[in-house]
Amino acid sequence: MLNLGRRLVPYKIRRARVKYARIEVRGKTVNITVPYNYNEIDALVKKHLTWIEKKLGEYELLLEKSKAVKLEHRGGAEFYKVIHEITQSLSRETGIGMPVIRFRKMKRKWASMNSNHIMTVNTSIGLLPERLIRYIIFHEMCHTIEMSHNARFKSLIRNKYPYYRELDIELKAYWIAIWGSNLNMPDSH
Repeated sequence: MLNLGRRLVPYKIRRARVKYARIEVRGKTVNITVPYNYNEIDALVKKHLTWIEKKLGEYELLLEKSKAVKLEHRGGAEFYKVIHEITQSLSRETGIGMPVIRFRKMKRKWASMNSNHIMTVNTSIGLLPERLIRYIIFHEMCHTIEMSHNARFKSLIRNKYPYYRELDIELKAYWIAIWGSNLNMPDSH
């Protein structure tokens, strides 16, 4: 357990072939990855203590928010129809070409887009309200214009969804509601 003064937090240390040490907060757990010969773990934690506490606090707020979310329950055919209709609608609205759509259960993302314009959608997305599904699909379709999450990409998102940060927080609360508080939070989709 990692002693943060007022509370103990579970942590994991992983030694790996990495150049630099890094800390990641996933849910209630602190993951520390260090090079094999690294011996300054206590100093690393102390240096980033404020950031660790901030991330753990954010997670606690998300955990509370997750208790209030309402999950949708769409059957298979209805789910696929909703995804295709939203994607077609966004394609018409934006002029972005219609991607090939694939579905599968994903552990860390709501969806992804590859460079061949194949969009993979997490089957759990069907539990979300339609407005969040639209946001996720729009986000992925923007990757056909800009693959990375750089300033240009964020500008595309911000033009349609100026409040996208609030949507991202809401999506994290839904992730917790669907997958539980012990699982990894999604990466940027």
